This record gives sequence, structure tokens and C-alpha cells, in this order.
Amino acid sequence: MAMRMEYTGILQDEALANELFAKFWFAREKQELGQFSLKKAHHCYQRWGAAAKAGLLEEKYPWLVLRQSGNGSITENVVGSSLRSSSDVLDFSSVMKASQTISGEIQLESLLNRIMMLINENAGAQRGVLLLEKEEEWLIEADISVDQQTASVLQALPLDVQDEQKYPLLPVSLVQYVIRAQTPVVINDIEGQERFSSDSYLQRVQPQSVLCYPIVKQRELTGVIYLENRLTPNAFTRDRLEVLGVLSSQAAISIENARLYSHLEHLVEQRTEELSESLRHLKVTQAELVQSKKMAGLGTLVAGIAHEINNPVNFLSLGSELLNQELTRFKQLLLESLVGENEHEIISIFEQRFDHFFQTLNSIREGSVRVKTIVQDLRTFTKLDETEKQISHVVECLQTTLHLIETQYKDHIDFVCDFHDNPAFECYPAQLNQVFMNILMNACQSIEQKQQQVLEFQQGTITIRTLLIQNELKISFQDNGMGMAEEVRQKIFEPFFTTKAVGMGTGLGMSISYGIVEKHQGRIDIESEPGQGTTVHLLFPLAPKLD
Repeated sequence: MAMRMEYTGILQDEALANELFAKFWFAREKQELGQFSLKKAHHCYQRWGAAAKAGLLEEKYPWLVLRQSGNGSITENVVGSSLRSSSDVLDFSSVMKASQTISGEIQLESLLNRIMMLINENAGAQRGVLLLEKEEEWLIEADISVDQQTASVLQALPLDVQDEQKYPLLPVSLVQYVIRAQTPVVINDIEGQERFSSDSYLQRVQPQSVLCYPIVKQRELTGVIYLENRLTPNAFTRDRLEVLGVLSSQAAISIENARLYSHLEHLVEQRTEELSESLRHLKVTQAELVQSKKMAGLGTLVAGIAHEINNPVNFLSLGSELLNQELTRFKQLLLESLVGENEHEIISIFEQRFDHFFQTLNSIREGSVRVKTIVQDLRTFTKLDETEKQISHVVECLQTTLHLIETQYKDHIDFVCDFHDNPAFECYPAQLNQVFMNILMNACQSIEQKQQQVLEFQQGTITIRTLLIQNELKISFQDNGMGMAEEVRQKIFEPFFTTKAVGMGTGLGMSISYGIVEKHQGRIDIESEPGQGTTVHLLFPLAPKLD
């Protein structure tokens, strides 16, 4: 209603409507809108000629009256009103529309850009700068000029920052004064006033009009707006100050909301990252527990089987040895009884038969020894020593694992051992055996896959090397299998990642191996080229700090 009254020419109705509108806003604690409406009411009373009524408002609301310094060049607080034509009166709907536009932004970067564009447009400035406080330091967070389409925002430049020619970007003394006094300052005559005439920025730039405006929310300073016009004197009129007051009030609320939103976004991202890391750690821990239970179950099974197998194997070994002794005695006795000139042919036949017997016995004895070795290797491989650190030689661990694998693959894969060094160091042997087993099995399967796909590819080769470099043990596993692409190599240690067919692997082997190597303060490096093969390097310090 108050806005429509402005165009009817009925000043007394317009004044009364604006005064009632101000009371309406004050009752709802909308101070900025209330002050805006009251200023319009005060201005209408003056134009109508109701000086007494205007005086009563000035007595009740002293901030309606203009306060100036002696030479009139600096205006502090809200600039007072003067008689103007109806064409000079603020377009309240445009201001509210701009205020609503600011309130609709929630992203801090977009908000600051929109604030500076609206302020520059409505305040008649050629350059505008917004400063915000962060951790008790005032920073330049937005800067815009008339020739810019968008503002430069979130640069976080210090107040006293200088350009490439070592010139300040702002009148530091003026801004610091507004921060301390928390009151607006308008300068229309740089040389005619004394307080800021010595400021190096103002002396160099010589703007015709300057405005420095504090952004206050609930009596707390939240920001400072600096505006300048280098061509037009008296550019920052009372109307434009009123517009800036409304826009800055809304800007203070919106900046606080945007900062809160940004902080919440950061917390959400941080929490999401923490949850993702916790989930990854949980998956790895779960995989380690599954593997640990599998190894524990296998260890118990192997221990039981070893006990059951050892007795018949011992009987077999002892029986074969006794049979060998009896056959030797019987051969000697038989041959002695056949001594004569006509028994050479018979003796030759018996010797051939006895040689066959002894060869068969040797096969039985070698088989029993092999069974005992396999059982011993299984017991060593699955030994439940996760909580026990031991001083072990790495070559023995490698050989134990290799004995369990090479029998299955020896027909089409050559295992080459190049053990230069065999230092003893503190470790968890069974866990290292798991790492060696995972790497060797992956190498064997990669070679088999290549043999199936490449017709001319014949024999596979896996070379195992140990080398002592200063105080670090390097163990390398090199194969001539399929190799892997870079994107696969980057994901090789991720839990549940696998390139094998469904049912052929869980994707946990290398992830668990990575955790075991880290537990030994070591690291894993992988070199691979598709179609050429893969080399896995394990590097361990000789004196790891094991938990």
C-alpha cells in the first residue's frame, strides 16, 4: 500500500502508510525494513510540509538526522534526508527483489558474486570490495569492477596485500577505521578532509567518491564493503546508502547461512571420507579374520592329518628299510649257494630281479620321505604363530612355500631360485608364507592363462630372488605371464577386487598380503606390462618395529 501511495500524489497518506509500515516491521523485529520505511515516512512528512511531525520523528529516532564533520567531507552513520523530487525516491520493490535474490543463494561463492554485482549496480560504484573476518583476520573475499562480468571471490587476500608494483589494493587506514568504529564513512573530497588524506592508496588513485560500509548483524561486525567511483563526485547519495543498508543487512544473514552450509558440507564430506575409510578398514579386517580362521582351521586339520599320516608313514619307512635289509641278506645267501661254473646265467637273472626289487624299494622310501616332507611343510606353513614373533631366515620360508606349489605346476612352469642373501630377521613366518603363497599362485595362474591363450607360448618361468640392499631385504617374484594394465595395477590391493572369473577368487589375497607387509613395516612395488609379465618386489627393513 505504501509503495502504491507514492504514485497518487497524496503525500499525507503515503507518509502515514510508511509510518504504520515501519511500526509493523519493528513489532516483528525486522529492524532494517522498519528503518527503511520510517525514513520514507520522515521524507514524505518533510515534502508535505509537516515539519512538526518530522521533528517528532527526529526526536524519537535521532538516527534520522544527518551527522557530518566540520568540512562535510566525511559522513558517519546513516546520512540524513534532504528534500527531493518524487523521481528520487527509492524503488522499494526493486530493493526487495534484490534482497530476495541474495537470500536465495546458499553457495558462498555464488552468493558473494551476486552480492557484489547487486551492490555495484545499485550503489553507483566503479569498484567494489567485500572483506570478511576469518580467524581474527580480515580478508578480501570479493572484488569487482564495472568492466567485470563476475567478481573475483574467495581469494582470501590479507587487508594489507599489495599488487605487483608494491601498491596497496585498498585504503587500509579507512577500512581499519570502519572496522573499529563500526560506522559508515563517505568521502566526497579526498584532499578536503584530514583523517585519511595521507592514505597511500587514496593519494595514488584519487577517487572522486568513496564509501566504506560496515555489515553488522545483531550488533556484531561480520563484514566490510568498500566502494569507490573515480569519475563521479557525490556518487554515494542518501538513497544509495539506504539501498546499501538493506542489501548489507540481507547479505549479513545470507553470508552467515552460506558459511554454515559450507561448514556443514565440509563436515559431511569429512564424515563421508571417514566412513569410507572405516568401511575399507572393516572390509580388510573382516578379510583378515576370514583368512585367519581359514588358516586356523587348516592348521588344525593339518595337525590332525599329520598325526594320522605320520604313524603309517613311519611304519612304511621302517618296513621298507627292513625289507631292504632282508633282500640284501637273501641276495647274498642265494648268490653264495649258486657259485659254480654253470650258474652264471641263473645268477645274472637273479641279479636283474633283485635290482628291480631294490629300485621299487627306493621308490617306496623316496615316496615316504616325500610324504613326510609335505606334511612337515604344511605344518610349517599353517603354524599358528600370529601372536608370536620369531627370528627366521626368509629363504627357509620361501622354500617351504615353494615345495607346496612346484609339485602341481612343475610340468609347465620352471621355478628358478636366485637366493643371493638369506638374512635372519624378526617376523611372523606363517603370515609371510601367506604373502609368498598369494604372489606365487597369482604368477602360476597368470602363466597358465597365457598358455591357454597364446599357442606358441610353451614353458612358463617364475624367478625368485633375494637381495640385501643396505639395511633392507628385497624379495622379487618375476613371471612371464599375462601381465596387467595400469588401471588394474592401481586397484590390485583394493579389497574384493579381482580380474579372475566368478568363483575363481575372492579378491582378498593381495589386500591381505598388503596388510601383512605393512605390519612388517615393509612395502610392495609392482612392475607389469600387458602380455610380458609381472614382477612383484617385497622390501622389508631388517629391524622392523612389530606390534
